[in-house]
Order: sequence, then structure tokens, then C-alpha cells
Amino acid sequence: MIHWLSTGFSTYVLHVEHGNGYQFWSGFGGRSFGLAIVLGMWHRFNCHHPWCFRTVRHGKRFCARHEG
Repeated sequence: MIHWLSTGFSTYVLHVEHGNGYQFWSGFGGRSFGLAIVLGMWHRFNCHHPWCFRTVRHGKRFCARHEG
């Protein structure tokens, strides 16, 4: 009886834990989502002048060097 309860409970917990999309978000999906956020922040706070990697001021598209 105890073996049946422990096996049934562990199967239920594993089934719920590994439900819809669990393996995707714990593996490739979580890493790709994190990479998308980092690249989005880089695009937002980076100077839009080609080959300039300086950060921009609040609400501006270009750094202080390329503003004028």
C-alpha cells in the first residue's frame, strides 16, 4: 500500500511539473527569451550611429558625440 501511494504520488507530481511547455521553457525557450531581452535592451540603449557602441541619454537616439 505504501509503495502504491508513493509511486502514484510521484507520478502525479512529475506529470504536473512536466506539463505544457515545461521542457521548452526550462531549456531552449528560456535561453532564447533571455537572449531576446538582452538584444532588445542593447538596441534600445545603444547609439544608432553605425559602429558606435556608446550608450545614449534618456529619450535620445544618438550619443553625445553623434548628436550634432
